[in-house]
Amino acid sequence: MMADQFPWLTAIILLPLVASFLIPVLPDKDGKLVRWYALGVAIAVVKFEEVR
Repeated sequence: MMADQFPWLTAIILLPLVASFLIPVLPDKDGKLVRWYALGVAIAVVKFEEVR
């Protein structure tokens, strides 16, 4: 699939949605892992937006 045919808008919307379902199962006591996870997801979404 070529980059101009990839559904970028769908990926930008679904990536945070799917990633949010993993937060409750992350083994975290003080919340730091969830913060780093959320930061990683946010950076990935920004990278998707730049490619588009």
